[in-house]
Amino acid sequence: MSTQDPDGTIHIEDEEATGAVKTGHMRWVLGISLLLAIVAMSIVWIVPALTSNNEVDATSRVGDVPGEAE
Repeated sequence: MSTQDPDGTIHIEDEEATGAVKTGHMRWVLGISLLLAIVAMSIVWIVPALTSNNEVDATSRVGDVPGEAE
């Protein structure tokens, strides 16, 4: 409930100002979504690393000039 001081200052309670009840559920939603994002990004990074054959493509080496014999 809002109140007004004699000097004209209006004080509004937190629940009335936000229009919602603070239950702390959003903390759980953010925590779970962060965990899921970390797991998904780890899978995207780890699976290709495990399936690669670790050979370097000749076109991706730095300093090589195309057509030049080694």
